[in-house]
Amino acid sequence: MVFRGAGSCLIANVMGNKDLKRWFFGVWVLALFCVRATAADTYNGGFLRVDVSLGGDVTSFDDNGAVDYLEGQLAGILTVQSDQGLYGRLGFKRHMLDEIQIGGEVFDVDEKYGTTLYGLGYRLPLTIGQGLYWGVGYQSAVDDRSGVNPLHSGRLFLEKEQRHRYGVISLAYMAREDDYRLFEVSGTHIWFFDGGLGLGVNWGLGAGESDIGNEPEADVTKRYVGLAFMARLKAHGL
Repeated sequence: MVFRGAGSCLIANVMGNKDLKRWFFGVWVLALFCVRATAADTYNGGFLRVDVSLGGDVTSFDDNGAVDYLEGQLAGILTVQSDQGLYGRLGFKRHMLDEIQIGGEVFDVDEKYGTTLYGLGYRLPLTIGQGLYWGVGYQSAVDDRSGVNPLHSGRLFLEKEQRHRYGVISLAYMAREDDYRLFEVSGTHIWFFDGGLGLGVNWGLGAGESDIGNEPEADVTKRYVGLAFMARLKAHGL
């Protein structure tokens, strides 16, 4: 259970559920004041991004008693970004469920499954010539477990695309048919070395509700943190 100590349990101990929703607006507004760039540092043209991330996720259901699902996640995503602003995305995420905590009791599990990610969107310059953008996007996550419907999401985002820095802050709404709804604030922050390779972190905080099956409606919260690796390659003609 490599991820139990290195990822998911770390989040469970460090990041609590309390007052999660009030962070959404605060983080989004803070991002507006934290983006700075210079024209000399911009990164223009069409290119490919390859993202690999490794981290831990905690999903909590609270219906007169908390149930926490702790899992490690390994993801790889390819993004094709055009100079005109359009982008397409294809990825795969491996989920490794380590523990379930019910009423303070811990149960060891070993469940693995995957999701295939499809996405597209568009971005516009927020400030001309400074590598700052705002945009909209759509994504579908198709689960390989039988009987599980795709998770659809729409997002608004602020993005920084510079020669030595990449960052994005997103506000997303996710839904799986009529039984799962979640608002999430997430971010990715990468610092590039020479040669187009970068290292950083990604994170996510979410809150919503679920009424899967015949169970009563339950409040849902999600917390994620992980390491992120990125390769960015120029693609002429995009």
